[in-house]
Amino acid sequence: MMIAAEHGFINQSEKYSNDNAGNSLSKYTLLKQGELAYNRGSSRNKKYGSVFFLNYPNALVPYVYHSFRMNSQICDVIFYAYLLNSKLLNKELRKIISSTARMDGLLNISREDFFSIKVPLPKLEKQQLISTSLNKLMQKTKLEKDVVTRYHKQKQYILQQMFI
Repeated sequence: MMIAAEHGFINQSEKYSNDNAGNSLSKYTLLKQGELAYNRGSSRNKKYGSVFFLNYPNALVPYVYHSFRMNSQICDVIFYAYLLNSKLLNKELRKIISSTARMDGLLNISREDFFSIKVPLPKLEKQQLISTSLNKLMQKTKLEKDVVTRYHKQKQYILQQMFI
């Protein structure tokens, strides 16, 4: 699996014509459900990379991702993923990130530097409330986008029928 900045974890075959893992699994890390991975690839929408939590039983992710597990007694994993993907930490990330000499979009940040970032964490109950609210908002947004997509398809169909 890989991380797409906009969609989170996806199968490599969804982006590429095949699964790039092949028979060599030595360059992959086994991630378990609820664990997080930081993709340090810069993209148009995520200048400083993106973090997503795995919502599947397990997955193999490229070793270039910084994979980790949170202590569930002090941190809500969903809240943490939202927080790391927000722009709130860009100032901290900007201090420690530089692009590689090849300018290939892979940000040069070590695990130690990544985990040294100061992350503000409210109490666990507040984190859970925030993550629940954000999840509901994301679900509503997805439903609204689906409705718009259906309206566009319906519009195309009607226009095609008008000119037959």
